[in-house]
Amino acid sequence: MKEMIQKMTSRERWLAAIVAGVVFLFLNLFLLKLIFTKEAALQSDLRSKQLAWAALETLSSQKELWTKRDAWLQEKQPVLGSKEMAGVELLEQVRALAKKQDVAILNPTIGAFEETPFYEAAPITVETKSSWASLIRFLGALQTPDYFVAIESADLKTDPEDVTAMHGTFTIAKWYAPALTD
Repeated sequence: MKEMIQKMTSRERWLAAIVAGVVFLFLNLFLLKLIFTKEAALQSDLRSKQLAWAALETLSSQKELWTKRDAWLQEKQPVLGSKEMAGVELLEQVRALAKKQDVAILNPTIGAFEETPFYEAAPITVETKSSWASLIRFLGALQTPDYFVAIESADLKTDPEDVTAMHGTFTIAKWYAPALTD
């Protein structure tokens, strides 16, 4: 190698030094980019773990609150009597509340029963016709905490013939305590 360098002209040595310098520069840039990319990924991971830790600390500090809420839920959430009758019972409850609030129920349908790890749901779909004020009172009365009723979807439109009247299509579900599995 030493012999080869000695056989090179000064111009060839100068060009070889430039090529070696460029290779060294690109190698350093590649390594720096790799280091900065890894640092950014580690910073992002650190931030996400800090957020998770803060969330756990918050939950831990509010353990008594969540224990009380869980006890309330276990006490108050209704237990399903019959899957077949759950939708019918919900429809009757909705009709009674709608009648009190002067909301007309149109085209009711009972949906398929749903089961999740946290609740069992009996959904119904109804169309309504009423004034804004009546509809708001109806929705407020329908969603009190003790009823365990959720509005899963809603589509509201004004009546083209009467702008003071509202047409709504609602999917409403009653949430029951999950079935105990052995």
